[in-house]
Amino acid sequence: MIHPTNSWMPENKTKTGAEIIGLTRKYNGTDFVNISHVNDFDMLCNFTFQKILHPESVNLTYSINNEAFTPIYQKSLRTGSLGYEALLIHNFNSTSTGNISVSVYTDKIMLSSCDIITKQYYVYTIPASGIYNASENEIEWTLTYPYTHIGDLNLDSFSLYYLYESDWQLKHFYNTFGDEVFDVFFGPMKYFNASYYVLYDLWKEPIDIGDCIGIFQSPNYCNKINLKTKVGNNFELKGYLQLGKTIKLEAVIKNCLNHPISGGNGTLTFKNPSGEVIFQESNISSYNGILNSSEFLLDSSRGVGMYSVEIFWTNGKEVAIFAIFVEVIYPEGYIPPETIILIVSLIGLAIIAIPASLVTRKYVRQRNWEKSLHDLFVLTKEGVSMYNYSFGIELKQPELISGMISALTTFMKEATGSRESLRIIDQQDKKVILTQGDYTTVALIADKNLPIIHKRVTKFTEAFERRFGKQLLNWRGELTLFKDAESIVKNYFPVSMEEQKIRGIKLKLVEFRERLLSIDDKMQVISVMRELTEFSSRYQEIINKYSFKDFNELIRIAEYKINE
Repeated sequence: MIHPTNSWMPENKTKTGAEIIGLTRKYNGTDFVNISHVNDFDMLCNFTFQKILHPESVNLTYSINNEAFTPIYQKSLRTGSLGYEALLIHNFNSTSTGNISVSVYTDKIMLSSCDIITKQYYVYTIPASGIYNASENEIEWTLTYPYTHIGDLNLDSFSLYYLYESDWQLKHFYNTFGDEVFDVFFGPMKYFNASYYVLYDLWKEPIDIGDCIGIFQSPNYCNKINLKTKVGNNFELKGYLQLGKTIKLEAVIKNCLNHPISGGNGTLTFKNPSGEVIFQESNISSYNGILNSSEFLLDSSRGVGMYSVEIFWTNGKEVAIFAIFVEVIYPEGYIPPETIILIVSLIGLAIIAIPASLVTRKYVRQRNWEKSLHDLFVLTKEGVSMYNYSFGIELKQPELISGMISALTTFMKEATGSRESLRIIDQQDKKVILTQGDYTTVALIADKNLPIIHKRVTKFTEAFERRFGKQLLNWRGELTLFKDAESIVKNYFPVSMEEQKIRGIKLKLVEFRERLLSIDDKMQVISVMRELTEFSSRYQEIINKYSFKDFNELIRIAEYKINE
């Protein structure tokens, strides 16, 4: 609230007689009066100030015809929103024919008079009705606003207001003729911080008796559902649920300003993977933005899989509708029968394939230089990947590997100050063999550092630059220019598709081994073994012939992890 007042600033006398400067009267709250001892003081100036009181620091009530009301506060437009105004809108149930008494009470001492402004309006209110359709993608409200002429009054003298919520968005508005109205003015509009209106069709001809239709879209008041599991006497937030545990569901109800919303009526539903409702609770109210279900036991007899949680809430003006999927897993330490059957089947597969292990050992001993090849990269002198080729099943993250090779070669040159190009990067079980051409750097990753591989990388580099010389001079990043390079690769690195598949399968089994060694959770071990079963079913013949030892080791690791 703003309190204007007049005051004076006295200072010790500095001049006498005719040289007295300033005004010689002051305001005593009612009138301006003369100042005594004028020769003792200089009155330099008067000034007006505003004392700003926050609504929380003042107790202010209105009385209308001896009935008390509490006002609503809003920032004052007259003072550039520096202070507050107390506003009250009051409706009389019947037309007032006598005097109206309005009083204002406060617990603060007024430093000056307080402006009280009253305005009277005749308002004819017609209730609206409507329906809404709600989904996670859109919440749409269709409101019907009946209109009728009021007596013989001229419609042009009236403003038409249509009530709806402040955070709704107007999509369409149709007048009583059924025509869509596109020139909507001043909406949405706050009015006394209480209601929200749209004022439409301001300059049009009077509308006919009938129904106006407004179609609005409201925000979704929920985008988060929490899952909680009972641990001891408390509930802890979880990203998954376990059979045999006591759980409860929690939906967060907030408006578009992220403010928590209380009240309303909601329903929480919990469904199994087949869509069967296994828990549902209705008539739940939100408290400080949280809609909590009762706690319930997730029975151990139920199956695992992806369950769903759904929330629907409304307070008649806003809607919250949301759903999530949650993984339900077995209790800790539980191994389902189908998993035991899977492990037994894998062990049986290993036993059947034992004779093939002898072939594998023989094949390994006969392996020559082609078997040590992994991946081939062609880079620009600046380290940009132009072409890559894998001698296995697939090449993982070629851009990352290319960038690593480029950075390492650059670092070695700068660190050593050598003008010679780096020719080999030795990482124990892996070697990177490098050759510098006129336009390119070629890198080949292999198991062995052999002279024949160096020679073939050099020959490949020369052939590649002869074949694509013109393209390399003005290359702008187009990778499809080198789609025919595979024929050059096969000419200098004659590795058959069968050999590539054998090598790729072996590398994949190594990856399975690293994953199994890095985990301890039994359910994760079972998940990896399921992947292995699917993989081995596709390449069973090659695994039996060339990689049985690796496969058999995976089964032993899995058995140990599950039984420990």
